[in-house]
Amino acid sequence: MKENKGFSLIELIIVVALLAVLLAVITPQYLRYVEKTKMRSDDKYIDDVYVAAKNALAEDYLYDIAGEKLTVAILGQGSFELKGEDRAVKEIGEEMGKSLSGRDALPWNSRTYRNKLAGDVCVELEFVFDHDQQTYVATFITVPKESRFATGAKNPI
Repeated sequence: MKENKGFSLIELIIVVALLAVLLAVITPQYLRYVEKTKMRSDDKYIDDVYVAAKNALAEDYLYDIAGEKLTVAILGQGSFELKGEDRAVKEIGEEMGKSLSGRDALPWNSRTYRNKLAGDVCVELEFVFDHDQQTYVATFITVPKESRFATGAKNPI
């Protein structure tokens, strides 16, 4: 009598089919997980720029020279641009640069931000000051790149 020493072709086909189904279910979940992680990294980058701007504005003399409005365009490749009073832009930009100098992660890791910001929009952080009340309101906005200011202090992080 002949001994069976292996798997039949049907058994191998069933195993391969099961693996294919598992892979088809798991791959999209894994890709979503990776994208969410990259989005968190990008959100952290935006938060870092926001905190750096808030810390710079905590300095009384920088707050006093800030004018009525300060806009921070958050760019890719670890940089940002400022628009506002000329003297404030220079000094606040330098202060923000100090806060962000140790950052080594590149922004816009996620496909979502890359696709959105590679198109016709960018993220801006706008500070509107009320010097009488000694307060400001910070707002994140998404604007067309054409309307983004062309002149401003570019500050590499």
